[in-house]
Amino acid sequence: MTDKWIINSAKTVGRSHIRENIPCQDSVASLQNNGVSVIALSDGCGSSPLSHYGSDITVKALCDLFANNFDLLYTGDDNAVRKAVVSTIVEQLKSFIKTNTEMISEFKRNNPGHYEKFKNNWPGFSQIEKIYPLTLFDATVQFVAIKDDKIIAGRLGDGIIADIHNGALRILSSEDKVGVESNATWYP
Repeated sequence: MTDKWIINSAKTVGRSHIRENIPCQDSVASLQNNGVSVIALSDGCGSSPLSHYGSDITVKALCDLFANNFDLLYTGDDNAVRKAVVSTIVEQLKSFIKTNTEMISEFKRNNPGHYEKFKNNWPGFSQIEKIYPLTLFDATVQFVAIKDDKIIAGRLGDGIIADIHNGALRILSSEDKVGVESNATWYP
């Protein structure tokens, strides 16, 4: 039952971001609806200049997705759930981009080196204009949704999700950095 859950969350901008006048790139959102309690936490990618928007859009989209589709997602196969999560985020980002085309155009005009560097990393890729705006919003996300005694937990990118079960800490999801540097971050 959702009435047994009390959800608290907070975020703050780091000292280096304050010094460099960079907005907080992290977001957290929670929602209790339809008997579901959801919380999502996102860490914006520092190399993505609009990640503060991306992290905010991502957490809100996932809270809404799980609060309104929990039963369907809980009984769905893993690939269907992955597809729902990713497509929900991408569709929300595309909608934001569509309604904020001037902001994207202005960023590209003011930062031509950023776009050129990205293009050079994808030589021969014909769809560069379609994916480039999305990469401006890169962020990781972790989420947990609970309904009755059922739980859905997941993440895109790095991070760890844990709970306390029978008095002991239990890892539900953790990053696997096999074959990569231990301090490397993967952004979806």
